[in-house]
Amino acid sequence: MLFNASAPEAELVAGLNAVIASFGLHLDNQAFIRTPDEMARIIANNPFREAAEARPDRLVAMFFNETLEADLVQSALKHDGAERFQAIGRVLYGDY
Repeated sequence: MLFNASAPEAELVAGLNAVIASFGLHLDNQAFIRTPDEMARIIANNPFREAAEARPDRLVAMFFNETLEADLVQSALKHDGAERFQAIGRVLYGDY
């Protein structure tokens, strides 16, 4: 969802989370807020640029409300597959 707002991020997230909860779906979904400048930085900081150019349909950016610890993410995602992951700030990039 895209919209303009002047309220603080925490207030917006709380309001959006309340709306999500009101649907009664019993899902643990949470809202997150990113400004246009933040979205531009997320694209610019993509650690898998070659993948974005070669196969953009297999690249993802997952958003979180809190900063991810890169070392913890890497140890949690150790596997034998070809997938690569890297955490930068509140974004987890994945190359499938």
